[in-house]
Amino acid sequence: MTFVELLKNHSRLQEENQALQRGQKQLIQENEALKNQLQYLQSQVAMLNRKFFGRSSEKLGSDPHQMPLFDLGDSPVKAAPPLQVASHERKASRPGHGRGALPEGLPIVERELQPEEDVSRMKRIGEDVRDILEFKPAQFYIIRLIRPKYAEAKSDRIVQAPMPHLPIPRGIPGPNLLAHMSVSKFVDHLPLDRQLKQYQRLGVDLPPSTVNGWLNKGVRDMVEPLWLLLKDRVGAKVYLQVDETTTKVQTDAVKGKLHRGYFWLYYSPLDGEVFYEYKSGRGRDGPKDILAGFQGWLQTDGYKVYDEIGKRDGIRHVACMAHARREFHDILKDYGDQQVLPVLKLFKKLYKVESDARNHHLSHEERRAMRQKKSKPIMDEIKTWLAEQVKTLTPSDPVAGAIGYMQNRWEALTLFLDEGQLEIDNNPVENKVRPIPLGRKNWLFHGNDKAAETAAMMYTLVAHAKNAGLNPHVYLATVFTRFWDTPKNQLDQLLPKNIKLI
Repeated sequence: MTFVELLKNHSRLQEENQALQRGQKQLIQENEALKNQLQYLQSQVAMLNRKFFGRSSEKLGSDPHQMPLFDLGDSPVKAAPPLQVASHERKASRPGHGRGALPEGLPIVERELQPEEDVSRMKRIGEDVRDILEFKPAQFYIIRLIRPKYAEAKSDRIVQAPMPHLPIPRGIPGPNLLAHMSVSKFVDHLPLDRQLKQYQRLGVDLPPSTVNGWLNKGVRDMVEPLWLLLKDRVGAKVYLQVDETTTKVQTDAVKGKLHRGYFWLYYSPLDGEVFYEYKSGRGRDGPKDILAGFQGWLQTDGYKVYDEIGKRDGIRHVACMAHARREFHDILKDYGDQQVLPVLKLFKKLYKVESDARNHHLSHEERRAMRQKKSKPIMDEIKTWLAEQVKTLTPSDPVAGAIGYMQNRWEALTLFLDEGQLEIDNNPVENKVRPIPLGRKNWLFHGNDKAAETAAMMYTLVAHAKNAGLNPHVYLATVFTRFWDTPKNQLDQLLPKNIKLI
């Protein structure tokens, strides 16, 4: 082989080598991209598995190197105080054995148990008393309204008492029956079909279609005007927490087909009032309508609809620290990534401050001062940790996603430091969501959109009754008794904070 040929071969081999190096570099890049994509997809699968099949607890595992998010300790259970009676009359029951103090105010039926032998010549020196809690099964009864007619002897005039307004015009259910059905379904989460089976055991057989009509038409006609009054007041609040949850609803057009609807919740932490509204979709129309005139603090999760509303003039958008923390907790739970432990420990310290403020019943100004002194340095540490960690991560890394979530919302996440009336997270409104999933496990779906709307109205009135310290059954029975006798311009007298119970 000549020298020229050797040079040509050498040049060709160099070109082939360079091509192989370029191909190798491209393969390495593609492999890295696929690894990042795989990591991302694994995180999505883990998140979906956790969402649909896992538990929602955010406690850390039993790894000795991990710290729990909250160090609340064991809550001591206080023993019931012994019954204080004269020693010659009664003996106090010994505490324990699972028996607690019986509630006060219950009717007492006394049964005196005398010895079988003759004690007529003996002196009574005391007694032993044992209280037994009993239950009287529910009982249906009929109220028969009899209106005598009277005629004057010297004229044709007839005198008769007027027929009182019934809860459902020309209907047979009384106010207490309607209240019982409503509380059973919307407080105790008992579906109507189970209620009707209970009624059958008590000797009353009611057609399901009739009972559905009572609730979705008769009861709704009474509660909707009150619900609308409460809706008008939502926009006047100065601080709202908003959240939403799904529910399954039967589609009217296609029998047996279900679609996803949404309950929207608006909670006012300053007065404890909560408002529920049903919408058939998760679009912006739900909160946009009810928050049209709202100005103040709006605290939400990271859903983009809230971000858009939060940009309006007069609204300060407050983010949820629990959602930020959850991003890191899920990474630890799904991957065991110890990298996030330092920030989880900082979150634990942050929530310890909130727990101390709550346990000491601090005022808003006192809580602000405590946060400035203790929480602000912790948030500064978190900010530094986020900035240091993000330098070493690829964009597809789940930790980078969690860091980005916080950094993009940093101002909204730190507003609570300067405002003592603000909560650190959206957990209070999320607690108000819980009745809906509890009910969903029992009644599975709503018959139509109108039934879901009625449910939102009932959830609202029941929540307001509880917030006012009222028994929901007594409150609803009072409303159903008085509604049709109350002028429209005085219906606010039937709201929980204003009503005088029967």
